[in-house]
Order: sequence, then structure tokens, then C-alpha cells
Amino acid sequence: MNNKREIIFHSFLWQVKDVINNLEYIKTQGFTSIQLTPCQKLKDNSSNSWWMVYQSCGFDTIGNRYGSAEDIKELCDKATILGITVIADIVINHICGDLDGSLNPYKDVDKILLDNPQFFKESKVIHNWKDRNEVVNYNCQGLPTLRLDNHKLQDIVIDFLNRLIDIGISGFRIDSCKQIKLPSEGSDFFTRVFNNLHKKKEELLIYGEIIFESKQLISEYCKYINVLTNTYDGCDKTKIITFNLSHDSELEFKYTNKMDDNMITNEWRFLLQNNQESGMIFYPRAFNNLWKSDTIREINNVYR
Repeated sequence: MNNKREIIFHSFLWQVKDVINNLEYIKTQGFTSIQLTPCQKLKDNSSNSWWMVYQSCGFDTIGNRYGSAEDIKELCDKATILGITVIADIVINHICGDLDGSLNPYKDVDKILLDNPQFFKESKVIHNWKDRNEVVNYNCQGLPTLRLDNHKLQDIVIDFLNRLIDIGISGFRIDSCKQIKLPSEGSDFFTRVFNNLHKKKEELLIYGEIIFESKQLISEYCKYINVLTNTYDGCDKTKIITFNLSHDSELEFKYTNKMDDNMITNEWRFLLQNNQESGMIFYPRAFNNLWKSDTIREINNVYR
């Protein structure tokens, strides 16, 4: 993470053009970075289902229904002038499955992936998420899952990330990061991939999604990247990005659904005040303008 404290605005399911139109207001509200909706080619580009944005066809295409590569470049150009970092949410651990619900890849997955069976894990579902052998070596999370320790596949990912960097992206959120092998587990993914980008790793804001995991495992990932997680006790807080609610807590797990605006605001203040070494990510609920409030602006500008 760079030297400034990151207070990230999560523009989940926003059109990139809408982010552009709100860019100066987002800056005024005290946010230092913006995380976009995944920008890869989608299995169903017309679906309104939130989880469909994580049903990627691979790495060949930048742009989908939420915005084109040209839209993202325009956003990055304007954000740079304002000193705002733009973060791409990237789906690299898995690709979309076939219509029959099997662990076979969908027909529109990138041909370069479909043509190489060595890129894929076995068609078995993870049953025990505490068994690292299942999670990182053999099994899938319910979608066709990739073997990211394969160097040919890593090269495809490197090219994809570099194309994003070349249009102005300065950070990456790695979805389902806890399924990617660590060096201690036999993979050089984190060292090889992030040392072969068009910007030095230190110039980029890179964090992996690792929620509901042990402090020990989080601390191991923190040796190589920043970690987006629901816990921070016992870990290096300078490598942690945390949240009070997220698209997962709202839309999948639903454990924050009963939080009202006052509760969200109070917890946001508590997190920023008591974890001043850590980054924070703010998720604005759909059809809710809490993020525009004077109180959120005051909190962000006091503690950033």
C-alpha cells in the first residue's frame, strides 16, 4: 500500500459513466480511491443479477455492460487529475461454468483457456474450506477454477493486468484470493505476476479478498499483498483493508441487512478512528445516498 491512507469508494454495479459524473463529488466526500465493478467479458452481459459480474469469460476482453475500455480510460484520466486511484476488481481464480450447472467451462470462455486443460483444476467441489489441500490444490468453488501456478496461465494474467495498467488502472482487488496458492504451498504466483507488471508493485494498490479466515492465514498473505478482510486483530494493520458492510455482507450473506444508516455511520466512524493504519472500503447501498451525507464527508476528511 502507498503512504497515504486509502478510503475506498466501492462503486459496485455502477456504470463507469456514472462514476465519471460523480467523480468530483466522490473526491469532496473524502474518498481517495474508487473500486470498479469487474470489467471482464461476462457470461450474460444482459443479466441484472449481482453475482453475474463474477461470471467472467476470461482475460481477452476489457469492458462489459458496465463500461467499455474507453470509458475506464476516461475515468482514469480524470481521476488522476484529482489524485484518485482507480481499482479494477479482477476475477482470475475462476471462469464461468456451462449452462447445465456443471464445472465445465461455458462455450464463450476465451479459446486460449478452453484449448488448454492443464489450466483447470479437477471438476470437484470444495467441501472443507479449512482444508488447504482442497482449497488451493485440487477442488473448485462451484465454478471452473484455474491453476494459477501454471506459468503459461500466469503470462495471460500478466498481459491482462498490464493492459489495464496501460489505460490508467492503479490498483487491483483480487476476487477469491484465498484459493490462490502461497509460496509456502508451492506457487510463485504472487512474486512472478506482480513483479512483471508495467508499474512497480509499490506504485499499485493491490489487495486480495480473504474473508472468514484465520489470523495466521491472513498474516501469511500479508507478506505478499494487502488483504481485504473482515478481521484485523493480530495482523499487520498497514497491510489490511477492512469494511463495515460490503456487497457480500449485503447481497450474499445478508448479515448486515438490518443495519440502518445511523448504525452504518457509527460503525464507519469507529473503524476509521480506531484503525488508523488500515485502509477502509465503503459500500454504498443501492438507492441510498448515505455516502453523500455531510457526516460521512466529515468522518472521512478527519481520519484519512
